[in-house]
Amino acid sequence: SDAGFDNWTELFAVKVMPHISGDRPTMAAWVPDHSNVSDPVFTIKRNPYYIGVDPAGNQLPYIDEVRFTFFADKEALNLAGVSGEFDFQARHINMSNYPVLVESADQGGYRIVTWPTFGGSDAVLMFNQTYQNNPAIGDLLRNKDFRVALSYALDRETIKELAFLGLGEARQGVPAPFHPYYPGDEWAYKYTEHNPDLANEMLDKILPNKDADGFRTLPDGSPLDIEINVVPAFGNWPDVGQLAVEQWAKVGVKAHVEVRERALAFQMRDTNDLMVEIWNEDTTGFPFSGQPKMDPRSTVALTFGPLFRKWYETNGAEGMEPPAEIKKLVEIIDEAKISGRARQIELAQELFRVWADNIWEIGTVGLTPMIQGVVIVNKDLRNVPEVAGNDWPLRTPGDTRPEQYFFKR
Repeated sequence: SDAGFDNWTELFAVKVMPHISGDRPTMAAWVPDHSNVSDPVFTIKRNPYYIGVDPAGNQLPYIDEVRFTFFADKEALNLAGVSGEFDFQARHINMSNYPVLVESADQGGYRIVTWPTFGGSDAVLMFNQTYQNNPAIGDLLRNKDFRVALSYALDRETIKELAFLGLGEARQGVPAPFHPYYPGDEWAYKYTEHNPDLANEMLDKILPNKDADGFRTLPDGSPLDIEINVVPAFGNWPDVGQLAVEQWAKVGVKAHVEVRERALAFQMRDTNDLMVEIWNEDTTGFPFSGQPKMDPRSTVALTFGPLFRKWYETNGAEGMEPPAEIKKLVEIIDEAKISGRARQIELAQELFRVWADNIWEIGTVGLTPMIQGVVIVNKDLRNVPEVAGNDWPLRTPGDTRPEQYFFKR
């Protein structure tokens, strides 16, 4: 109680985390200097007991102190980046600012490095398979042909040009071609052809009736309006969502974008209140560890099926029982976790064939540096790799050995 907590478990939860407590010993390369992440400037200093040394026997890390400055506003952070206020920054740097960053690099005293993602798609539309607020819309979201039709309705080349600076390729949420888990071109590009005629043909069988404005209505005649939840966090996702709205309208499906603050969106995800959600598919390289988005049991995950997770958590007592195709995902993942490497590769490729075929999430454009891949680097900072595995499960840039970064004198 003297520390301001109701019980010892709350106090322990704070004290056990070095970046929160600010004073716990750690084996990391840097340690908090009586500072924590709630401070305006979070400072960590060189840990003299860090286990790493360089080939010459010099103690790592090379850099004595690292400071993280808090920005409440993403745009302010990007302006600071353009003006050269950072020695290193990748998280929340907008790829749309890439041209002005390159133009301002000499004056700002920095260079720009790009780290494309490991695979997946840098903006996917995930369809909630357990949505219940409107049963008729929930049935549509669970209808594979409906999802396939909406995928064919997307003009990904236009999305690429307008939202991705012309970078990347149209693809579904599967690993990159250089990854051993890549299931093949057939699956990476499945349903990505822009074919509005086929989309209309498929939709006419599902929702044949339209209102006076040409928008398709639900079977009972009530309006259909799909809400696309967007958190303006890492990518140009609001624009991707709006382009999807415009392109779906051309095949008679009404939708709208709802931009929400991250905490509220995550809360609505957990309470099963989201219909469709835009995020990036960044776990394709690691489907058997962490919290892969293709595992309905994962948390934090996208709005794949919150009630499926509840069903697994309660051994079927609560939630919604998944269909056979989704149970198959879980079976593949569980087998892979206890399998050897060769069998894991076979299972991963099977997993992504099932994932792409059922298109629970619609991929748009991938293999771009949109997500934390436009990196501002001080012109004198060395050992920052030109190529890196950029993926959330890798905690990039942690996988680039920042303890070996140094400043040229």
